[in-house]
Amino acid sequence: MLNFGFYFAFGFAVPYFTLYLSRILVFDDGRTANHLVGIVLLVFNGIVLLSTPLAGYVSDRFRIGNRVLTLCAAGVALGAAILAVPGFLASLSLANTVTITLVGAVVAGFCLHPIAPLIDSQTLQHLHHTQGQAGNYGRIRLLGSVGFIISTILIAVVLSQTGQVAWTFTLFAVGFVGVTAISGSGARMRSEPVRIPWRHLKENVRFRRFLLFGFFESLGVNSAFLFTGYFLDEVGAGFIIMGLTFAASVAPEIPVMFNGGALIRRIGTARMIQLGVAAQVTKLALFVIFAATPVTWVFAAVSLLHGVGFALLYTGGVTFVDDASHPSMRATYQNLYRLLWVSAVALGGPISGALIEAWNTTALMATYAIMLVLAGVYFTVFVAPAAAPRWNGVTE
Repeated sequence: MLNFGFYFAFGFAVPYFTLYLSRILVFDDGRTANHLVGIVLLVFNGIVLLSTPLAGYVSDRFRIGNRVLTLCAAGVALGAAILAVPGFLASLSLANTVTITLVGAVVAGFCLHPIAPLIDSQTLQHLHHTQGQAGNYGRIRLLGSVGFIISTILIAVVLSQTGQVAWTFTLFAVGFVGVTAISGSGARMRSEPVRIPWRHLKENVRFRRFLLFGFFESLGVNSAFLFTGYFLDEVGAGFIIMGLTFAASVAPEIPVMFNGGALIRRIGTARMIQLGVAAQVTKLALFVIFAATPVTWVFAAVSLLHGVGFALLYTGGVTFVDDASHPSMRATYQNLYRLLWVSAVALGGPISGALIEAWNTTALMATYAIMLVLAGVYFTVFVAPAAAPRWNGVTE
């Protein structure tokens, strides 16, 4: 239920975040303040540098991951409600809009980013406890994809009927009230603190190399995805096409994640990651090729590649990190991976804003396609051949 609830709430707002910001951060002459869009994204995602390491440490040190998760979900609901305010108050000045938006971005961003790795680490711990390995992680994570598809279609209908983009964050807030209730029902009393074996993290060369790949992979994949709504708006697609595109971006995740365990056993996590990069590069290249077409439904069809690529990258990445992690540090490893992942998205905000300001969203997609090609080469040469860590049953 946690995976479903989290991504169900996630789908209401995050795919439309840049579009929402482009509608509220506007100069008096009607032009979008693209540099302010980038700054808000930088703040929203940059706060991960504080929240994610802290959440990972507290969860591993005191074994209270569920309680941390509950507090984070409640915080996201509050921050999302604040973010929705400027969208409903058209009379606000740009200065006041920026102030309210930044406050909401800090609160929501601080609490949002630890949630996914906390859910992942709890899922992985459950699989290791019940099955002895985490190969079937995808079969649980796919419930999140189902939730995301449902909410992206629902919000597309709401937006097409109302034209009010602020409903994205209103429903985002309501969704996280539900996540708070779900996670709170499973909260446990605090257990005795345990010692964290930090030296194993220092010795794990393969994991450190993977973190660098994860940073640039995320910069290319997630920044392009976050600006997809912006891109579709620029090429003339309506809200229904946007909703179909975002739903199509996720639908292929379900069969890929369901069969994730079989894929891992057959081709391994490294090959899954390489194939995921290839699918993302192909999608972005097709976006560039079809940017001038008046037939905007083609972007929904092309976005099926995003679902395939993201499922391979996410399932392969989480399992790759789990294989590399020490048994006593699963939350820490997943949160460090998330830290680099979201830090890249944070930098992607101002970088993307500058690229759009200088050229357009089509050039943005082309730039991230090239970046992903380079990231894939780095992974193939420096990460995939590296030796896997051996813990030999050591836990301290």
